[in-house]
Amino acid sequence: MTWDNDIDVFHLNNDGEMTSGTGWVPSDGNLYYIKDDGSVAINWQIINDNWYYFYPNSDDNSHIEGSMAENTIINGDYINNDGKWIKDYTDEDEEYIGDGLTNKVTNGAAVTVTDDLDDDSESLFDKAKSDIRDFTMGAGYSVDNNMYYGITTHVAGMDSDTLPDSTACKAGKVVGDIASIAGGTAEVAAGAGMEGAGIVADGTGVAVVPGLALNASGAVVVVNGGVTVYRSTGNLANDTMSLISSDGGSKPTSKTFGQPIETTIGGKKVKLRVDAEPDGNKIQIQAGHGKDSTIDVRIDPTMPLEPQIPKNLNLSKGQKQDILKYLQKAVNFLKS
Repeated sequence: MTWDNDIDVFHLNNDGEMTSGTGWVPSDGNLYYIKDDGSVAINWQIINDNWYYFYPNSDDNSHIEGSMAENTIINGDYINNDGKWIKDYTDEDEEYIGDGLTNKVTNGAAVTVTDDLDDDSESLFDKAKSDIRDFTMGAGYSVDNNMYYGITTHVAGMDSDTLPDSTACKAGKVVGDIASIAGGTAEVAAGAGMEGAGIVADGTGVAVVPGLALNASGAVVVVNGGVTVYRSTGNLANDTMSLISSDGGSKPTSKTFGQPIETTIGGKKVKLRVDAEPDGNKIQIQAGHGKDSTIDVRIDPTMPLEPQIPKNLNLSKGQKQDILKYLQKAVNFLKS
């Protein structure tokens, strides 16, 4: 297999003549595909209703340019021994991969990783962070909402409509209610102690003014604690019922994956993100929101991901790898 890098990749026979016609060509222990113009196919190609991947030129020469990939993973897309892309591949399909080890090819470099340490572990970590955030928001909202007065009033500054509708948040609200009941009870006890100290001071006859002040302050603290306990108890009942009736397996209507990726399109800087919507089984690469979206690329989760990323997004190699990683997470999210 020979080619002239200055013009394209072409297949030449033993006499140095360019092969005519199209189709599969075995050479050097690899398979190549000749296109209509006589050039050797590279990157993703659909042939006879099947997707194949042919290696482009790589800096480390780990693969021969134009050779067909087989029994590997290309940017999250799984390819079997026949070189065909496998739709809806799972880690349990060992016949395509081997004995529990996954050979990943990233930028032409082969990396061996175990299935247990694949992107799922990162997804679990992201989910844990999201649950902790939602739990904290729920607990903070309950404490803030239950307090009658004082420095904690509206510290969280959240409206109930802005809270995430997740099981973790609802559990946080329940814990916040319980903490508020404990805090309110402690306030009642402290206020009663203050009132008792005021009564003792009044009885001495020499500390009437301080005693009256303690009586008044204690009464205010008792009332505040009582109201906090009352409100917290009512909210605890409601929040507990909400937690019990929640569907822990429900998905959000939309989810964003990864961090925004900044690029320049048409002379303007934009921040791209990857969104997934379970209801419509839809994945998008977007910039902006709603009617103000400046970029809206629809990705078909049932097709190889890499060839669906438009070149006019002007992504660097690293940015494209990040987009592919986020897209694969979105696909896994829709499948879960």
